Amino acid sequence: MPRWTLLVLLIVGVICAGIGTILLDPVHTASFGWTAYAPLSRSIHSGNAVYTPIDPTWLQWRPRIGATLLALGAGTTGAALVALLTRRRARA
Repeated sequence: MPRWTLLVLLIVGVICAGIGTILLDPVHTASFGWTAYAPLSRSIHSGNAVYTPIDPTWLQWRPRIGATLLALGAGTTGAALVALLTRRRARA
């Protein structure tokens, strides 16, 4: 594989793993809304009585998508890094 392809795979892997890590962050699950039982509860961040609906489907799939992206990104990054470091230079 050419060197530029391995560098592109390395960059894409790091970005993919970063997005996966962000999606796995459990702190943000409680900060973007309240349930329908307390629609006018105070927001943690703003102090205003603002209702932000939650999406239970996204709450269920977000960690799965995050773990998949993290695993894919980490695997791609590791493979590209090993290929870059152990690649022999072509003899002229």
